[in-house]
Amino acid sequence: MSQMERKREKKVTRGAEKPAPEPQPVHGEVEERDPPARSPSRKSNEPVSLAELEPVPPARGRARPRPIPLPATPSATTVRGHDGLVVEPSSMGLEVAEEPAMELLSTAEAMEKVDELAGVEYEDLMDIEKDVLRVAKSTLKKKRFEAEIGFDPYTPMVEKIVGDCLAKYQAQKGYSKDAIINTLKALEEQKWIVTAERRTKEEVLGDEIYQRITAFLEAYPGTHARDDRVQAKLGITRNPFLKHILVLDRFNLVKKYKFGKLWNFFAPSFMEDEKIAELVVIMYNDIVRQLVALLLKNPGSTLVELAKSIIPPVYHGAIQYHLKKLEELGLVVRDGSNRALDKAMLRRYNAVVCDELKIAA
Repeated sequence: MSQMERKREKKVTRGAEKPAPEPQPVHGEVEERDPPARSPSRKSNEPVSLAELEPVPPARGRARPRPIPLPATPSATTVRGHDGLVVEPSSMGLEVAEEPAMELLSTAEAMEKVDELAGVEYEDLMDIEKDVLRVAKSTLKKKRFEAEIGFDPYTPMVEKIVGDCLAKYQAQKGYSKDAIINTLKALEEQKWIVTAERRTKEEVLGDEIYQRITAFLEAYPGTHARDDRVQAKLGITRNPFLKHILVLDRFNLVKKYKFGKLWNFFAPSFMEDEKIAELVVIMYNDIVRQLVALLLKNPGSTLVELAKSIIPPVYHGAIQYHLKKLEELGLVVRDGSNRALDKAMLRRYNAVVCDELKIAA
């Protein structure tokens, strides 16, 4: 073989060993690549590490959904102190001001009135009584159970109150079930809680309308529901007045006597006997008050003279009827033709009524 032929053969061999050049992508086209092949030595069930995978580019024309931030858990971002306040970790070194407690009554005078009406002051209750009453105040609002307080057998409301007290105070203060039940019985006997009411006596005493009614009965003892003063002084009609009186009666916060066909109501501070109570009711009649004032000036006046002196004048039979009732109560005492007044009894009357109803002795 000649030398020229051997050179030509070497050039052909070198050209076959060189790899063909890869075609360049045309402008505007996206070069497609095959995904990287797994290593042949990796098993089929062996997970692939994140480092070996290329991130998949987001699709064009669609926005990537933004992740919704989840609320931080309180245990991770807040700390609850011994006093129950929740603070941020960054403020642990700072003083956290407690919110002022809500005042149940606006004035000291109202609080004194509450204590006076309650008979047994709230502050005089033992700690366990206050704790049980506090739980009962909340549990009674749950309308899932009837507001019936009974112990033979235990009503569902009583069982619920006892259960709530055990859950809250057994581990904290060591109250036993028997101690809670006995305390609940004592509170029921003292009318701090009563059947058919979802309020405690403490709540009733702090209510403005009941305070106004009690103050009204102190000024006008013996008022009945049909008295015009109820609407004039309190601004409420007969039915609402009777509804509020019923609540006060359930909690033993009002006294009542029935004279004739009507119930007459008195404030709990009224300490006189039934005879003075009836005298108070009778003296609401303007004719009777004029009659007593006339007898103070002239005990020897006759029936006709008294009848003519009343304004406006009345029949002497009406005078005779009222005098008989006053004699039965003991305010008028017959002494021959004279009719004297028991001034000691009149002073007791004046002591329990307002200035508008007093009679100068």
